[in-house]
Amino acid sequence: METWNSQTFIETVSRKIGSAPSESSGDAWGAVRAVRWSHPAHETLTKALKEHFLAVILNPLAEVQCRVNGGKTQAASMLRGAFTFIPSGRPVDWVIRKPMRVLNVFLPGELLKKACDGFGHDYGQILSGPECLGCVDPHLEKLGSIVCDELMSGGAGGKLYIESVLGTLCTRLVSLSQDSPQKEKWRARVTLTRQQVNTVKEYMRENLDRNIGLNDISGTIGLSEFHFARCFKQETGISPYKYFMHLRMEKAEMLLRKTSLGIAEIALMIGLGSQSHFTHVFRRITGTTPADYRRRVSSTMNRHSSDHADSIW
Repeated sequence: METWNSQTFIETVSRKIGSAPSESSGDAWGAVRAVRWSHPAHETLTKALKEHFLAVILNPLAEVQCRVNGGKTQAASMLRGAFTFIPSGRPVDWVIRKPMRVLNVFLPGELLKKACDGFGHDYGQILSGPECLGCVDPHLEKLGSIVCDELMSGGAGGKLYIESVLGTLCTRLVSLSQDSPQKEKWRARVTLTRQQVNTVKEYMRENLDRNIGLNDISGTIGLSEFHFARCFKQETGISPYKYFMHLRMEKAEMLLRKTSLGIAEIALMIGLGSQSHFTHVFRRITGTTPADYRRRVSSTMNRHSSDHADSIW
């Protein structure tokens, strides 16, 4: 059977509809390919993909018909946020009945296999399991929205954020696709020791200026990304990404208080690349901008200094 990879799929469909995706994923996405584009009404035959295919509808209503692997034709009217999942290795006849905007995510088998291993699921059940056309899940809808935001921002969140989102997306797909009786046993069995938690925390502290990923962090204690991310949150109550960003903001606050470094310089020192991105993240986490934080701290210190001088005299 002839197979395509994601690049061949995108190039073929682009020629068919006469336009390329409006946004496409970059290096920070690793082996995952994600594209956001607008489709006119059209018909397309796509060959069996090497990757698993996920599509999330972005406009209010889409009318889609498909025939998977020569089987029965399926049709669906899909509202915004509805998703379609086609396991790898299946050719599809697509009929898009009206213009639509859609997010396509091409997921390597290894990524979903890791997610399956994390739950004690059989990856083979995904390979042989049914496809899903026009399914609805609030969690996947939210994750699709986050992926779109990252595409439109050019991956501003960085490697760790993107990997965290993709990991959560794969975990959700696995959770929806099968319900293993081993899940609770597996969750109880895989935990982090205090030493492992301290090791990864120290690694994050030492690499605040780098664009590290989940694989980099989990590798310090010999766990897969999926095991690590779930267990870290179980032990600390916070995801690795959120913990890492809070460490960055703690260092930023210290530099704003104790140095005269410019805000753009501090942004580089904590790995956020630009002053605008730093300001956005700092405001989201602390509720104020770096400049306002520095002014407030400076004003407080001056007032305390003045009060101390008055008490001496």
